[in-house]
Parts: sequence; C-alpha cells; structure tokens
Amino acid sequence: MKKILLILLSLCLLTSCSPTKELKEEGSPIKIMVATDLHYLADDLHDGAPLCESLYQLRDGKIVQYGKEIILTLVDTVIEEKPDALLLTGDLTFNGEKKSHEELASLLQPLVDEGIHVLAMPGNHDINNYFAYSFTGNEVSKVDSITDKEFKSIYKQMGYENSEMVDKNSLSYCFKISEDVWIMSIDTSLYEYNTPLGSYNNGKVREETLEWMEKCLKKAYKEEATVLLATHYTLLDNPYLYSSETRIRNNEEVYQLMDRYNVVVNLSGHTHIQAILSHKYNEKVFYDIATGSLAVAENLYGLITIEDNTLTYESHVLDVEKWAVKNQVDDDNLIHFKEYAWNMYERVSYDLFLDNYEEFDIDDSIKKDIANFFAKSNPNLFSGKLEEIKKDANNMDIEKKIQKYAIPFHIKYMNLMLDDRELNQRRIEIKLK
Repeated sequence: MKKILLILLSLCLLTSCSPTKELKEEGSPIKIMVATDLHYLADDLHDGAPLCESLYQLRDGKIVQYGKEIILTLVDTVIEEKPDALLLTGDLTFNGEKKSHEELASLLQPLVDEGIHVLAMPGNHDINNYFAYSFTGNEVSKVDSITDKEFKSIYKQMGYENSEMVDKNSLSYCFKISEDVWIMSIDTSLYEYNTPLGSYNNGKVREETLEWMEKCLKKAYKEEATVLLATHYTLLDNPYLYSSETRIRNNEEVYQLMDRYNVVVNLSGHTHIQAILSHKYNEKVFYDIATGSLAVAENLYGLITIEDNTLTYESHVLDVEKWAVKNQVDDDNLIHFKEYAWNMYERVSYDLFLDNYEEFDIDDSIKKDIANFFAKSNPNLFSGKLEEIKKDANNMDIEKKIQKYAIPFHIKYMNLMLDDRELNQRRIEIKLK
C-alpha cells in the first residue's frame, strides 16, 4: 500500500498536480472574468529608458512599464472575485517574446493552483513574431519568439490539458465550465503567415477549424449546453475604426454555425476598444462583446455572470491603486494609477493628432484645440464612455471647428463618436436561449 501511495505522489509531482474545481451541475450560477490584450513585456526585456518608453507608448498608450504590477493586480482581483474561470482573449505579450510568455504563465500560475480555470488563447502579437525585442538604454536587441507548439506547452494548464475537445489544426479548444456552460476558444490569428517584413494582421477561422467547431457544437447541442464563443479578432467591424483588419474575415461562416446551434455571444478583444456590438442574421441577433485592453487606460476587465438562462456582462476598472496600497508600494504613479494611466493616454493621443496638422496653414490655436478634443475623446472612446465625449464636445464648442478645419477622417471619427448608440458599451444582459 505504501508503494502505491508513493507512486501516486511521485506522479502528482511529476505532472504538477494542482487543485481543480469539480464540474458544476447543470443550472448552477456561473461567473467568468475576461481580460484581453495584456501586451506583457518581461521585466528583464526593458529598463524604462527613454527609448523603451517612446516605443511602448507609440500610438496606443500601452502601459508596458507597469505590466507586472497590472498582472499582479489582475491575479489578486481574480482570487478576490473567485470566478469559475478567467478567460484571456489574446495578445498576451508585447510582441511574442518567449521570456514574456514564460514569465506571464508563471505570474498566472497561482490562479491554477487555487483551482480557478485560466483559459488562454493567442492573439496576432503572440506567435512567430519577428519583432520580438528587448529594450535597454538606447539599444534594441532581437530575442526569441515562440511557435504554436511552444504556446500550447507554456499554457498547457490554461485551457489545453482539461478541455473537452482540442483542435489539431489550430490552438482552439472547447472547455466545459459546467455541465451546461461551455467556452469555445477559437484561434483566429494566422501567425503562420508572419514574415520579417511584418505580422499578418487579418483574422480568420481556418477551414479545418470550422469543421472542428461544428463537431463541438453538435456535441454541445446534443447535451443541451450553452456555448460562448471566444476569439481574439472581433466578429463585427467596429464603426470607429477605418480598417476591417480588426474582424474575422470569414465571419459569415461563423454566423452560420452560431445560427445552426443557437450560439448568441462571442467574447473578443484586439481593437483595445470596450465595445458591445450586435448583428442580425436570419432573424436572430448575435452579440460581440469586445473588452478593452488591460494594458491601456482605463485598464478594463469584464465580469460575466450566467444565471436563469441570462448572461450579464459588465466592464470594471482594474484597481491597481488598491494593490499598490496593499503591497506598500512607494511609487507615485502606482499610488495614483488611474490618473497616471489616463493622463498618459491623453498625452499620447494629443501628440498623435497634433502631428496630423503640422503642415496645415491654420492657426496654432486651432490645431491645438482639435488635438485637445481628440486627446480627451480617445480614452473615453476606448473605455466605452461615449456620453463623456458628448459632454466634452459641448463644453469645448468644438464641432464646427472640426467640421471646417479637420482632415476628412477626423471629421468622420468625431461624427461617429457623437452618434447615439443603441447599446450600452459597458454593460448588457442577454437571453441565451
């Protein structure tokens, strides 16, 4: 008997056994947290020097310099919320650095040890990325990225080991949260087409994966389970973006499967915009819920509850300040993190928009007014706070000035931001059947 116990103990140690939750019974309330676009850069791949800061703030205000603190806050928040699962919908790393993946998986491991399901998927930044670099002083150095097989190995305990079904043609899998709630994590990033000239930035569900999806959906349908899809790329074009590269290219084929097997919700990321969009297809309404980037102000995550056949989604601000106080951190930026993150995003946006008018023959005051409006609007737009944009437009009396002097895209951008939206961008309730 002692020999058997020793063998079992050895096997447990060899396979890194950790507590896992028993499968919840049909009809049980479910809680899921969603975070996306973490863009984590390992600590020893950057030193906060001016070169590094200018690169990771470029265009979109990612707060990479405090990436570790953001992830540690996320882990604390998940443990406090005690969800059934934490879903991570891609772009886990800055540019696919192997060291960043390994360090991130290590930071998330306490959640696995607590028995909380962590469900990871890759985004377009995460695999075969030729722009994986370290930033130290004034030097940029090439570092190793990872392959799809390495991704599956690094995150094996975060979606792949205990899944109901795993796709052999991609990094997709179907995971049972309970007997009647399943998450289908679909790999939509075509990293096999990346080259040294750039990453392939079109999302698509591979043909073989569509076939695999139907097998999973048939099984779930037979067992009367509710399926939530999860993708990195969105199912719908976001009206605020001028590019269709943000959505799944063959989304019509995905809609056909959703329609056939009564799936109504997709959870996504990629755009960094907190956005809840709907689409009518064959008299049914489908929803795409894109959570804002965890690495960009307001540093949002989503909280989903499912009870009585109703899904409720609400976005929340990650409370880094609370984490800083709890851990007695002596860094003013972390102690006042909300203000720091918001101001940084405004500053990055201001410089970006002002650059567009450098050669324009108009008064500097007009250029600054236009840039200032968009600097204030961008963080609100990406946080899903559209009502604040209208307030700023009225207070600044800026609409006529932009209509007269701004470039056409900026006029369109402003008009879209000021349009009324049918759906609240931060909270929604959806009947699942």
